[in-house]
Amino acid sequence: MAKKPSSNTDPTAKWAALTWNDLTKWAGSTIVGRGRDYFRDKQVKKLAMTDDGEIVAWVEGTERYATAVSLDKKGQLWDRCTCPYDDTCKHAVATVLTFLEALKSDNPVPKAKVTDRRFVMLEAEDEGEWYDDDEWDDDEDDDFEEEEDDDFEEAPPVQAKKSAAKPKGDPIRTYLDGLTKEKLVELVADLNKSVPKAREFITDRQSAEATVPKALINAIRKLIDELCNEGSYGYSRRSLYGNRYDVGSGGNREKILAKLHDKFQVLIDGGHIAEALPLGHELIEAGNELVEGAYDSRALNEGIQKCLTLIFMALPQSGLPALEQVEWVLEADTLNDFDLIGSGLRAFKIFPRKPDQWSDLADALLQWLDPKQNKVTRGMLDTRVFADMCVNALEQAGRIGEIVPFLEKEAVSSNSFDPLVDRLMADERWGDAEKWCIQGIRKFTGDEYHFERALREKLIDIWRKLGKYDRAAALNADFFFSYPSVASYRELIRDAAKTKSPKLVRAAALRFLETGRGPFDTKKKPDPTEWPLEKHDLPVTKPSFRPEFPLIAVLIDIAIGEKDPETVLKWYDRPVPTKNRFGFDPRAAVAVKVAEAITASHPERALEIWRWLVVESISRSNQGGYEEAVTFLRRIRDTLRALGRTNEWFSLLETVRQEHKRKRNFILLLNTFDDDPIAEKKFKGAV
Repeated sequence: MAKKPSSNTDPTAKWAALTWNDLTKWAGSTIVGRGRDYFRDKQVKKLAMTDDGEIVAWVEGTERYATAVSLDKKGQLWDRCTCPYDDTCKHAVATVLTFLEALKSDNPVPKAKVTDRRFVMLEAEDEGEWYDDDEWDDDEDDDFEEEEDDDFEEAPPVQAKKSAAKPKGDPIRTYLDGLTKEKLVELVADLNKSVPKAREFITDRQSAEATVPKALINAIRKLIDELCNEGSYGYSRRSLYGNRYDVGSGGNREKILAKLHDKFQVLIDGGHIAEALPLGHELIEAGNELVEGAYDSRALNEGIQKCLTLIFMALPQSGLPALEQVEWVLEADTLNDFDLIGSGLRAFKIFPRKPDQWSDLADALLQWLDPKQNKVTRGMLDTRVFADMCVNALEQAGRIGEIVPFLEKEAVSSNSFDPLVDRLMADERWGDAEKWCIQGIRKFTGDEYHFERALREKLIDIWRKLGKYDRAAALNADFFFSYPSVASYRELIRDAAKTKSPKLVRAAALRFLETGRGPFDTKKKPDPTEWPLEKHDLPVTKPSFRPEFPLIAVLIDIAIGEKDPETVLKWYDRPVPTKNRFGFDPRAAVAVKVAEAITASHPERALEIWRWLVVESISRSNQGGYEEAVTFLRRIRDTLRALGRTNEWFSLLETVRQEHKRKRNFILLLNTFDDDPIAEKKFKGAV
């Protein structure tokens, strides 16, 4: 999400000048429409404005989100939101519309303090930190309508659950440091009585100090059982016979996982890593069942991964021999059906160790990966993941000379050629890299084509480094004639440009796209005046189907890339069936890019295509079609304005409005063409 820009010199005037066009340019018509719905449903609460012109609000959605929007000196909108959407979101649009409505109605907008906790949340979001909004008292968050004069609360000292470390100058820590032992005991005793969470934490710490923390282990197992009994779907359902049955409320899953994480942390901090290891395997088995049937498994998966990551990070400190650590990891992967251990495995891989510990880990992995051991994991991860861990361990241990021999053995035993070739290329051992690439390509065929293709791309790069452009072009030609596309055409032309006859290669490639006739379609050797490249002797993986020629879409894309509007129109105007077998006009797939490509050189034809696209889109009579039609109308408007024919645009817009006045949703979208300010009354400033 966007960062807050520098402060504005005159923010009120810029806000008051915003139009629907400005909002659509900023967020897109789809998001503007969704934001308008949130605005109409009054989902925006406690709107406020800072002295430098940034507006902030709570927006009720799937959750309650903190949202802020500001205007820079150029009138560009910048938004920040704690929702998971990566671009300008509907919450930001709803916040702007609510603010503009306040301007229009001359309703005063409260000032927001710099210490407003929503800014704390937004800053934490920008930094990638996790902010727990549950730390705040919900009683302070009554609706804005009920508490218009509310003075927004300041952020308390604890802002985010990022680290257990206390910041410098923490007033709570300073206060505790000044207490006597008796006063500290009294304070903890009071917390134990009055705060259930504190009582549970103290009890867990007490159990962790025992030689065998049975109570804490039992509590963890009980939470795992509760997690399973909570169900996966998160709602009650009715059977086909009308009987109501509960498949788990699901609302407590996050709380159970949070408790589970805390208890694992206490157990590990207490030095009981050996006791945590079997519990980790039990959690993986339980997680498999839950994730498999989950309606939305993302949050569940992440919660389980956080717990398991604690164990993976503690494993190097367990005192177990490196081989036993590796065996625990392998068993975890054997139990792992839904990638519950991915983040934990990464933590285990990069955990800081001494050189001798890295060496022990490398030896353990080498022993497990030895082909003579014939060990194969049955989990989500294959041996390549563990081979990568082994290479990392060898590097950290300073055993660099063992890496390539190890990767050579892995390439032969597990057909894992890519890591070896990458290593050889990084070391600039181009001859060896070429040899292993060719060996790998000969190994892979049929269903393993994606591995073969990756090696072919590496081989082409190697040949480029060696100056063997004829070979690189020949290999690219093989792929182009098997899988013709704009990308494969460009790769072929790139290498052909450094050969003796680039024009012949280009002509043959275009002829193939037009007719389907390639240089090697007959047993005869190609005429060198038509195809100058020698055919390589590597195996060729043929596609399972042959496309219909000419490949008009590819030819149009190539002409667009080469800035040749005449050729673009030549292929676009080629007669085609009015409708294909699915009922869609095939021109629609390329019409947009064609119109964009010819607007400058053939504006009338571009306008013709845009108008046709508007009609096609509206005829679908659904929201998606309406939104597309608005996009195409906007292109018509911009083109007519560039031609100095603004009156023609207003006439067209009114005609479209009258023809489709019964389509309410479409008419609402047409309102986004309004160039007048949304806030019709002059803004008098915030109070």
